[in-house]
Amino acid sequence: MQDSFIELLIKLGINLVVSTLIIRFIYYKATKKSDYLFTYSVISIIVFLLCFLLKNIQLQLGFALGLFAIFGIIRYRTTSINIKEMTYLFSIIGLSVINALTTPSHYLELLLSNGIIVFIIWLLETVFKYKQIASTKINYTNLELLKLNDKAALKTDIETRLQVTIYKLEVKSIDYASETAEINIQYMQ
Repeated sequence: MQDSFIELLIKLGINLVVSTLIIRFIYYKATKKSDYLFTYSVISIIVFLLCFLLKNIQLQLGFALGLFAIFGIIRYRTTSINIKEMTYLFSIIGLSVINALTTPSHYLELLLSNGIIVFIIWLLETVFKYKQIASTKINYTNLELLKLNDKAALKTDIETRLQVTIYKLEVKSIDYASETAEINIQYMQ
């Protein structure tokens, strides 16, 4: 009983430290989004405790993988969650499961695997930071460039006005009465 309690505290401590490193010091620093900080933290703790407390119950491999899959495909219906946030969610769930189910005799492997995962996430977010493409709709008022059908000049004008690098643009509609055009642009963030 005492050994199990100490094991719980050690593993929970490791899980909290690693989750905090990923959530607060990698994810938040890279994205500046606080929307999911609470969610990731609570899911990390709940998945860890669920796995830790259920590990003594004899589960078949299929049931265990099914449980993991259910957590892995969580999708909040009220808001759409993009692929990057979903990847962080999967990472937090995976780490919590690993931390909960590792046997006490393998703490060195546990620390090493946690360190590798944190390092790889950090490396991808900082060193190999990929530019993301965002898209938006704009109302454009310089119809002269549209009349000339000069996409290069149009692109340059919009890039200058918005201070972005445009990857792709598409004129959706032109309203000659109000002298505006609706243009979809994709740009590098």
